[in-house]
Amino acid sequence: MADTQTAPRPEHNLWVSRVLGVDADRPQARSRTTPLMPIWQTTREAIDQQVALLQQALRTYKDDDYDAIAEFGFNGLTGGRNTRLMAALMDYDRAPAPPTESRVAEAAEAYAELLAPDSVLDDYDANPLGVSINFRATLEKGITQLRKALADNRSAQP
Repeated sequence: MADTQTAPRPEHNLWVSRVLGVDADRPQARSRTTPLMPIWQTTREAIDQQVALLQQALRTYKDDDYDAIAEFGFNGLTGGRNTRLMAALMDYDRAPAPPTESRVAEAAEAYAELLAPDSVLDDYDANPLGVSINFRATLEKGITQLRKALADNRSAQP
């Protein structure tokens, strides 16, 4: 069984290299990459705190429509972008290589579409409920940090 092996055999390393795009014979290359998931987790935590405030405000009206809007939260706004980005980040952090890097870059760019001028983010940020939120700045910061970490990781590869 695999769990009784003390070191990977050469054929294991070949498989990892072929399938995952990671040179398993050079573990030092992976150790020099910055994990990306913690960057996005920090962004999501900041967004989630803002969403909770907005949800609380919406629910104070005891209105079925407002309650329904509050129930969807930020995931309703992202249209599946968060799920795609989180999956890509997990894959990348497990095996940082060009294929997983491309998936992260594509998912981050899809998220960045929310930052277009006159985006619905502006409507959330300027809500009339008296809730101070700034989805746009929070997302811009998180996506910028992801892009920078990807670029730094790429340049750190031998």
